Amino acid sequence: MDGRLRTSLLCVAVVSSIFLAAMALLCARDVYILISQDPLLSPELMEARSEALASPDDAGLRSRVTTLDASARRAHFILRHRTRRAVVLMALAALVLLVSLKWFATSKKRTPRVERGPIPTESPSDSYKARSIIIGVALWSLAGGFLYYTFFAPEGEGGASPATPPKGNPYSDSLLALRYDKPVWPSFRGPRGNAKALNAVFSWKGKVVPKPAWAVDTPKHGYSSPIIVGESVYLTGGDKTAREVYSFSTETGELLWRKVVPFFAAEGAEIPEPTDDTGFAAPTMASDGERVFAIFATGDLAAFSLDGKPLWRMNPGVPENHYAYSSSLAVADGKLIVQLDHAENGVLLALDTVTGAVLWRTKRDDAISWASPTIAETADSKGKKRLTVFLASSATVTAYDVENGDSLWGTECLSGEVAPSPAYESGRVFVANDTAAAVALDAATGKVLWSVDDVDLPDVSSPLATPTGRVYLAASFGTLTCLDAKTGATLWSRDFKEGFYASPILVGGGLVCLLDLKGNIFLIQDADKFNLVAEAAVGGETAATPAFHNGFIYIRQGKKLLKIPIR
Repeated sequence: MDGRLRTSLLCVAVVSSIFLAAMALLCARDVYILISQDPLLSPELMEARSEALASPDDAGLRSRVTTLDASARRAHFILRHRTRRAVVLMALAALVLLVSLKWFATSKKRTPRVERGPIPTESPSDSYKARSIIIGVALWSLAGGFLYYTFFAPEGEGGASPATPPKGNPYSDSLLALRYDKPVWPSFRGPRGNAKALNAVFSWKGKVVPKPAWAVDTPKHGYSSPIIVGESVYLTGGDKTAREVYSFSTETGELLWRKVVPFFAAEGAEIPEPTDDTGFAAPTMASDGERVFAIFATGDLAAFSLDGKPLWRMNPGVPENHYAYSSSLAVADGKLIVQLDHAENGVLLALDTVTGAVLWRTKRDDAISWASPTIAETADSKGKKRLTVFLASSATVTAYDVENGDSLWGTECLSGEVAPSPAYESGRVFVANDTAAAVALDAATGKVLWSVDDVDLPDVSSPLATPTGRVYLAASFGTLTCLDAKTGATLWSRDFKEGFYASPILVGGGLVCLLDLKGNIFLIQDADKFNLVAEAAVGGETAATPAFHNGFIYIRQGKKLLKIPIR
């Protein structure tokens, strides 16, 4: 083989090896930054969030957090995407290196045989091959440089990462809806019960078997979901002998305190007999940042300080419920919101979180339900903003003013035994229930915008509405359906092996996090077409909705609590 061709092959091998080493160093650097200096956890952003949560009405702070949050997300996802691209380029460089070395090794010159006749001239084919290899090296170098520039270039210079949030990205809202000082995950389905954990950024891809950071047993069984305040995770458990509140350390899983909530209903009242699939501790707790609140199937409602000191308690009446009372608590504007829908004389209560005093009481004529309140900031007909609580029952979806308990509107659009709670997004309320329909309503007027009953509907799991205009319904028999939020049209539907009781949560990166009854976690892209990004096998009977905090997902499984890293 021509000597020039061998030289060209050697050049290709050298260039490829240098390129491979450079990509490996750059990839290692980016991985180190993601692990040790994640932009989403930068001190500046964390401090700004704390200031904004402490002063929720300060528009300047909110604007600063929005800007910092968008910048941090952009930096985080650029790091992730260019790391993945670096791995691809490393694989290509390694392939070129192996091929060129193999070709070089097999092209070793042999001692030519002496033959009579004229000395042969250079083979045109060898010359052509040599030139082709040299051109290939040049093209490879240019292509590598272009790709390197593309995924390392700042936004607006040479092309941005596909995951870079565009201007007006709906996912950049983050956790600014919080109006608390310390809570991270203060109630069922997170802040205001609206199922969004946009700061929870998963790094999982494909099939994953995550190892829990810790797993601990709870003293008593329960179906309530965990809440997180400061560095503690709270939940409840109970049986006929005792109903209890627990506080665990988020760092170690250590049980920090355990308090019994005694039965103190009116004289003559009896402790109810709940069914096994609901139990005494189905309602999820809530927090205002300084106190935690718990309610049980007995109607016993108690407040504790974060370190377990009893503050106040009350019992508005033992719920008359043939399964068991399961509506979770919510906090808004210094008020503890309690939905008490039972057989007769249902009420919606607002209690002072500090004293437990009744601030307002609104009678509800709706029939029994197991759904929980959802709170959102809406506007009245004059554009004035107000906090609104939305409730779903067996017949009616109703909106109330958090300030005074006034009923703003009520729309009959459901039926059956309603457990799924309402979802709110962009001025619309979304409800769904098996044997009824999935319905979208105008949050200001209660007008039905669309209603569909030809889809698989949930009977426990609550719907999720995303800011990108989609609604997700997770059915108990294992079907996940994605609807167009504007029209109700089915975008896609997918069957899973197990059913869903836990409600879907929108997490960072535009992913829907879904937990089935057998402890499998699914991450699905929020998109018009089904795209399963990751699947994690945790195992265990799981019915509660998870909580998220500081790079971990917290899962309650009956008498067990798990903390699992998500990156």
